[in-house]
Amino acid sequence: MISICLTISMSFAQAPDLINFQGKLNIESGPVILTFRIYSSESATTALWTEVHTGVSVNNGVFNVMMGGNTPFSNSLFTGSGNRYLGITVNGENELSPRLQITSVAYAIRATQADEIAFGQAVKSINNLSR
Repeated sequence: MISICLTISMSFAQAPDLINFQGKLNIESGPVILTFRIYSSESATTALWTEVHTGVSVNNGVFNVMMGGNTPFSNSLFTGSGNRYLGITVNGENELSPRLQITSVAYAIRATQADEIAFGQAVKSINNLSR
């Protein structure tokens, strides 16, 4: 008799703690300093989060950064109700206007339902097949 023991470990998927942001500036090239701030409203004066990126490459006006890499997002930044707005400053000048509303992405749309499941709650059926 041959016996096979199979151990399955489940790794839980986790959304990355970074936000990829690409934009276009009215300059052709060169490194720039970009400051990103997240606010609770379009007109708020106090930022909930701030991050500075120095030496950002710009090619034909296009730049790309990974927000959250220098200053991690707090666990509460995107929880609860209410919108969030992104403000951007280039080389320390006035903030670009208007601020950009931050919207949902694929990870976040489904995650709101996952947050509502109690820890340790078992699956009772899959595809209408009960246990």
